[in-house]
This record gives sequence, C-alpha cells and structure tokens, in this order.
Amino acid sequence: WALTWLSHILRMEGTELGKSVSFARDALQLHQQLEDQIGEAFSTVLLGIAELQHGLPSAKPTLLHSLELFRELGDPWGMARASQFLGVQSLQAGDFEGARTYFEQHLLLDQKLDFRPGIMAALEDLGEMYRVQGDLIRARQTFQESIQISQDYGLTPSYSMYNLSITALAENDYEAAQNYSVELFQQERNQLSEMIACDFFMLQAAIAGGVGQTERSAKLYGAAQLILDTTEYRYPT
Repeated sequence: WALTWLSHILRMEGTELGKSVSFARDALQLHQQLEDQIGEAFSTVLLGIAELQHGLPSAKPTLLHSLELFRELGDPWGMARASQFLGVQSLQAGDFEGARTYFEQHLLLDQKLDFRPGIMAALEDLGEMYRVQGDLIRARQTFQESIQISQDYGLTPSYSMYNLSITALAENDYEAAQNYSVELFQQERNQLSEMIACDFFMLQAAIAGGVGQTERSAKLYGAAQLILDTTEYRYPT
C-alpha cells in the first residue's frame, strides 16, 4: 500500500509522472501476488490514471480493467473513479458520446453515495465536455452548478473557476475572464503550486492578448512556458 500511495502522491504533484507509473505498476504486482483484490483494484485505477496523464495508449484498457474489478467487488466509489477517468480519456480522444456516458455514470454513482467532491468533479468534467463541443451556455451553467455545490460544502472550486475563465474567453468576455482568473488565484494563493501558477499565467496571457496588450501577453506566456520547460506538467487542452 505504501507504493500505491506514493504513486498517487507523485501523480497529484504532477511533476514525476514517470515515477508514478512505475510505482503503480510495482504496487499492482505486489497486490496481485498477495491476492489482495481491493488493493489490486485500487492500484489498477491509479495506474490507469497515471498512464493517462503520461499519454500512454495503455491507459484505456487499464482503466476498463479497473472498472471491471470494482464492479466485481461491488464498490460504487471505485466504479465512479474509473468511470471519471474513462470519460477523460474518451474526451481527449474526441469521443464525445463515450465521454458523456462515462461522466454521467460517474455523476450518478457519486449522487447515490452523496459524495460531494465526486459530484462536483463530475459536473466539472461534463462542463468541460460541453465547452470543447462549443456549447458555451451549457458549459457555463454546469460549471456554475459545480461551484454552488462546492460553496455549500466548503470545498474549493478551482477547476470550475478556471474553466469559467476559459469559457468567458471563448465568448470574448475578457472582463469576466479576468474576474474568474483572479478569483482562481485568490483561492489558491496560500497553496500555490506550479500547476496553478502555470494556469494563471496562461489565462492572464490570453486575456492580455485579447485586449491588445501584446507585450504583456508575451511575457506571461514566457512565464508559463518556463514552468512547462522545467516540470512534467502539461497545460490542459
């Protein structure tokens, strides 16, 4: 279990994804040797997530296997996690129908569990899917629904705030985009990570470019690129 959690920690930090994959594989092998079904299922979904973040083609079959393992265990929480990242994989592959199916399955499972962070994450993923499809009105409504849930339960809606800023940019509403990006930074200022800093710089660069501040935009893009050049973090598309 130590290797399993170490893989999870490295994946969350976003700077040592290669090690995260390696530790997850080692943990999975140990859990299989011990015939620990719960540990095997958990290690498998973490491996699939790490492979997805590392851009490996093995991510989808690994995540599908983890979904089946959790289903055999009768574990709806694990099924929700596997469904979430199968949705992410489908969205990245341009399979909107598959993404919707997995995201809605994720949402339904966590609603039945009344697991608020999971509900919030499912709405965030559905909102991103709508945004990528160009349905900006529905995207904004879904992100706002996620933010409302997070505020009701004292959670931090950073991802939804980020996506609201991106959605406002797509609508050429630079004032709203600026307000959302500043609020994102204020929410995270006490635990500022390289990922949040990169996101903030990229948002500010896009906003500056949109209002004609080309020199400021170039400097901000440069700051974001420096983070990308010195870490394994990849700016979301």
